[in-house]
Amino acid sequence: AEHQHETYIRHINEALEHRPEGMAVTTHMCRGNFRSSWVAEGGYDFVAEALFGELDVDDPEAVAETVPRLAAELGGIDRFIANAGLGKGAPVGTGKARPNRQVLVTNVLGTHACCEAAVELFRAQGSGHLVVISSVAGVRGMGGTRTAYATSKAADAVLAEGIRADLLGSRRT
Repeated sequence: AEHQHETYIRHINEALEHRPEGMAVTTHMCRGNFRSSWVAEGGYDFVAEALFGELDVDDPEAVAETVPRLAAELGGIDRFIANAGLGKGAPVGTGKARPNRQVLVTNVLGTHACCEAAVELFRAQGSGHLVVISSVAGVRGMGGTRTAYATSKAADAVLAEGIRADLLGSRRT
């Protein structure tokens, strides 16, 4: 039996099937805020899997394979939003380095893998827009459980600036 999220996906795809030439369609998924408790509890994972397949952004080879496959299925990608992120963590030096390391791996290297795949695709297509989501937390260090998160978002901002510097003036991207 078809689940509700699959029905929504099917209807959205049907509605967009004959979209006008040049019409941009974007999708953004996040865990939501405190008011969207179903989503905030992590319940969106199965929807993301139905839309995009299972993709571990911590696996750069999987990202490099998935992005061009999705582009082929969708007829190209005009905009890519790189927003890999975990918000867990522990104060540094408390013997709980594992969650901090995972935050850094996912938030920095996962975002990097997405950017690599997206920019490679945009270069091949000759166009595209990359958006890297960072956070105000990356502007100034934060303590406690947020130290690794703030560090990762500072790194994401610098990654985006570096990519921008590489592509600035390029008429193909």
